[in-house]
Amino acid sequence: MKAVKEIIDNIVEFLKDPQFQVEKIILFGSRAKKENKKFSDIDIAIVTKQKLDIRTKRKIKDKIEELSGIYSVDLIFLEQTSNEFKEIIKETGITIYEKNRNNNSTK
Repeated sequence: MKAVKEIIDNIVEFLKDPQFQVEKIILFGSRAKKENKKFSDIDIAIVTKQKLDIRTKRKIKDKIEELSGIYSVDLIFLEQTSNEFKEIIKETGITIYEKNRNNNSTK
């Protein structure tokens, strides 16, 4: 069984593919707040340079489901969420990748 950190790292590596135009990846929810249980889901929000078409979003979700193993991943495309939820994610989330910034491994 893969460790959660390794799963998150693999998801980040996949999302860094230039075809997806990901600008930022944010870990939020119980794992970001260190309140998770062993099999808590992994909450990830992504910010893209441009709005992605439905086919590309499906491709991303399918691959993340494959990479996540036994863990459930709740993937949010930030441009599609309410302003209130965006604020919660920005306030409580941890940026685990930002384009054009030196990114260390996830926490």
